[in-house]
Amino acid sequence: MKASPQTSPRIRKAPASGALGVAEWTAWIFILLSAGRVGELIPGLGHIPFAKIIAAIWLCAVLSRGKSRAITSLLSVPIVRVALALLVLAVCSLSFSIFLGASVAFLTGTGAVVAIAFTLLCNTPRSWRFVIGTLRCLVVTATILALAAVAFSGGGRIAAGVSYDTNDLAYVLVTALPLAIAFSMLTRGRARLLYIGISALLILASLLTQSRGGALSLMAIVLCLICMDLRPSTSKNSAGNTLRKRIGRLVVFGMVAVLAWSVLPQTTKERLSTLQDISSDYNAKTNITRGRGAIWKRNWDAVTERPIGFGINSFMAVDGRHGGDWMAPHNSLLQVTVELGFLGLFLYLRIHWLAWRSLGRTAQLAAASTTLDLEKIVFAKALRISLVSNFVAGFFLSMAYSDLLWIVLATIVIFSNVSALPGE
Repeated sequence: MKASPQTSPRIRKAPASGALGVAEWTAWIFILLSAGRVGELIPGLGHIPFAKIIAAIWLCAVLSRGKSRAITSLLSVPIVRVALALLVLAVCSLSFSIFLGASVAFLTGTGAVVAIAFTLLCNTPRSWRFVIGTLRCLVVTATILALAAVAFSGGGRIAAGVSYDTNDLAYVLVTALPLAIAFSMLTRGRARLLYIGISALLILASLLTQSRGGALSLMAIVLCLICMDLRPSTSKNSAGNTLRKRIGRLVVFGMVAVLAWSVLPQTTKERLSTLQDISSDYNAKTNITRGRGAIWKRNWDAVTERPIGFGINSFMAVDGRHGGDWMAPHNSLLQVTVELGFLGLFLYLRIHWLAWRSLGRTAQLAAASTTLDLEKIVFAKALRISLVSNFVAGFFLSMAYSDLLWIVLATIVIFSNVSALPGE
């Protein structure tokens, strides 16, 4: 008997078989400690390198598993190949770095941990259950940070931990928000209410950081949700339904925005209101040395004079040499360009494009399959929105080599690869 067009697509469940091993659990713990800086929330433990310890355990667990993907297999993935090219360029930049000590320290410290974590996550034994668990771990990480920031806030802009300031916190929250929304759409009962509550918390906490980059990321998420159907339409009159849905979403988001604005503290409203006239903000003035506008201008001028870049982790030295106050870039694109040149910028943008395209193909294949796989479609689109919100927030921060960005990219790799496996 032929199914009715109104029949809801079946939601595919993760396979029940296959217990999770040490590699999977250490991967999730690493995300909590590295991307979430959870250890810093406990007094006295912030100085202990838990993330590096867990990374070492994770490496041993992956190497001990005979079913791990070979390096040659990983290199068949376009995102991994471009990531490797970016790493090779970073190593080669030692030969022309103007601040060799900082470059070496980065490549043997933070950079090495990020590169190893990216490789391990791509190489961790893969299953749909692990993919869903990784997406859920990203949501849990952001939720813990949001709860800690809201609970222990003494007024003013909220923050969490030591490493994350208010803008960094917003960066994490807006990256995880689309995934929380996706979980709320794919669950029922109490689980759905929980994820709806988490989504509301992430939105509120993002606004309370008073991060204008975070606010712009929230706007980008809203625009994506209005224009993009996370759940595919099954009606014959899909065009008409799509238009009505978008108008309905616009009305709903407008009402939510009015409600959220009404409960925000006055100081938050005043800071976010500056987005209406950014020309009056000190960051827009190029004559203020420490403002973003001045930082971007003098360092862009510097890189146009030396297109090959100045070496990995050398931005602050470049800023100091060109009349600045050894400031951070506050822009991921400029950070990569100044340090690794225009080739580094190309590779950085290329990775984002490949991730976006990979998720689009996964959603198309899932929609075209005999049995509509709703989970894959929804999460593929949610990850696309996370990629957009991460990019927008990163445009105002120095996050080109952040743990969270490369964990998200690795998650996209395993998501796309697992989705392509038969029976998954």
